Amino acid sequence: MFQPLLLYEERTDVMSRLMNLVMFYSKRLVTSKFYMGTLLVYMLLLVVQYIGLYKRSNMIDNGNVLSIFFTAQQMLFLVYAVYFYRLFAEERAFSIERYFVDAYRILCQKIAAMAFVHMIIQGIFFLIQTLFVWCFYKAVSVPWSSFYLESGLFILLYCWLPTFISLAIGVVVASMVGKHKISFAILLMIWLLLGPMNTEIFSDYIRQIQSDDWRSFLYLSTMSIYQVYQSYIGYSYSLGTVWKGISWIFLSILLLLISLLRYSTIRKQRIATAVAFFLVGVLAIGSIYQMTLEDSRAFNYADEQAESAYYQNYTGSLADLRYHIAQYTIKIEDTENQLSTTIALEQVQTTTPTFQLHHAFPIQRIVDEHGQEQTFQRQGDMVSVNIKPTTTALTFDYTLTSQYFAKVHRNRWLLPATVGWYPKRSDEPIMQYVDFLGYSRAILNPIQKPAVKFQVHSSQELLLNIPKIKPMLYEGVVDGLAMIKAPFQQQKIKRYQVVYPLDWTDTTTQFEVMIARMEQVNQDLKKLIPSSRSLPDILVFQSGGGTVQWHDHFLLYPTDSLYAIDSIDSTAYLLPSKLAFAHTNQQLGNPAMAEEWQELTSIILSMRHKIAQAGFELIQPKSVNYYELSATDQQSADFVYSQVLQADEELQNRLLSTWFAKIEQVQNNWQKIEQLVREVLQNEVRN
Repeated sequence: MFQPLLLYEERTDVMSRLMNLVMFYSKRLVTSKFYMGTLLVYMLLLVVQYIGLYKRSNMIDNGNVLSIFFTAQQMLFLVYAVYFYRLFAEERAFSIERYFVDAYRILCQKIAAMAFVHMIIQGIFFLIQTLFVWCFYKAVSVPWSSFYLESGLFILLYCWLPTFISLAIGVVVASMVGKHKISFAILLMIWLLLGPMNTEIFSDYIRQIQSDDWRSFLYLSTMSIYQVYQSYIGYSYSLGTVWKGISWIFLSILLLLISLLRYSTIRKQRIATAVAFFLVGVLAIGSIYQMTLEDSRAFNYADEQAESAYYQNYTGSLADLRYHIAQYTIKIEDTENQLSTTIALEQVQTTTPTFQLHHAFPIQRIVDEHGQEQTFQRQGDMVSVNIKPTTTALTFDYTLTSQYFAKVHRNRWLLPATVGWYPKRSDEPIMQYVDFLGYSRAILNPIQKPAVKFQVHSSQELLLNIPKIKPMLYEGVVDGLAMIKAPFQQQKIKRYQVVYPLDWTDTTTQFEVMIARMEQVNQDLKKLIPSSRSLPDILVFQSGGGTVQWHDHFLLYPTDSLYAIDSIDSTAYLLPSKLAFAHTNQQLGNPAMAEEWQELTSIILSMRHKIAQAGFELIQPKSVNYYELSATDQQSADFVYSQVLQADEELQNRLLSTWFAKIEQVQNNWQKIEQLVREVLQNEVRN
């Protein structure tokens, strides 16, 4: 009858001891000049940097300003590791725990109390950091949205979590090495290997690691500390990042158990420690494995290189296109990144139709109109389905995964029509490499013709290049379907629906200027390029680089600048070349052959419409590949540039339109281009 009473008293003693230890370490850490002084210096550094950013707020990459944390966090990581090393080493200096039976348990409780107090203090500062960042965003006029919550989660994962790991490192080194001078060398080495800046220090190695490689566990920060945010995709964290954090916590506990095992003096303690070691080890391995399954490819350099290498070495397969597509019906699931695409077939003259679908998207099944599952074979981007002669529809159930061109990240999608995210009637790979002046370059294949009717069913809000005709249903006839499934900002300017990322400020005035210039440039391009169209109704702006995508009713326009459109002079100079590319990509099978034409046209239209080009006044306009050309080609290029640039507007239009009309013949051969220009000039003299 006394046993339960003894157990209750023992538990009471344990809780009482833990509370006393928590109070002791709370006082110890809060009154420590070294510990609290470091936090104050950390916050002061952030305040100074954000004040500097605010003073030039018209040139801020708002989404990526959180990269400032990594440099300060690197300092914090080392200081905390040293602090807890010194704190624990001083307490272990006399090995008093060896003389008490209960000392091992007390030692574990002290570490637990120390960690608890440390994480509570860091949690308070985490909230202060988050509120400070939010105040900064409000000060620079970033509208309130889910962007604010995302920035808080980013700080939690990349600033709060590493502080626990630094504590574990300090305690482990103190337990294993003690108060020896070599301990500081060990701490410094660990700091370099694991600190938040290790992706920059060892960038050559880290950037070779793909997202599904277990070695991605080796870094605590993002792949690049300077680009942590992408338009519409959001911040560089995913469910895999959470699993990585959990696995680091388990590994830290594992190392603590190993280092503390030396202090256990009785067999019962050793057995309990061994069991705990085994269980935590299994959990650590399991979480690392789960990390490799859930981590995102959207920000990973090695995954981008792997996808590019895949298409460079792509070997196509024979495709059977003896059918036509009457209609698409796409259903978007509410969970994960699942799609169900039904294709209505017509004029079917084969039992093995072939479709183009991105090779990285897993297909769960393909069924016919009666729900009967069909067998299929995949080779690269080609999917060949075995059907009956009477089949009139096929439904593909598959999962979207993040790739370089098809951005899928945390249930957010940025899917241009060219990336093969739904099955198409095509016998080509999604991307191909073409030889251009001695090197290969990637191009996305243009939209397939003819236009097809699309129906999209979704309970989630989408941005498509087809109209929404009623709740949860979008419908329209277009030559390719583009989709954004992500939060965004939008406003109505003239007849346009202008869409832009969450981290952009209120840029109504700048958009009005930008759109006015786009209309002017596009009007001139319509004079130069046959079958050119007016600007579409939906203008989607995106920070950073990428390929401009022009679909029916939809223009996806990357600015090639990380800055939001807060300064027209810093971004508008990109307009002519991008719009020219959008037009030529629709009409040419190989847009690389039009690069020289696009470059000269861009210069002409920028000067004509007074669109600022950074550094343009300091350099002489030349061919985009001038210094790779032979001496003879350089002379021809100089002649073409000089003649076109000094011509009046009417003659410039005639020269450029004639060049484009024969661009398939002359391609980027400067001697042929020179001959063509001479012929136009001679005709001008005769007339």
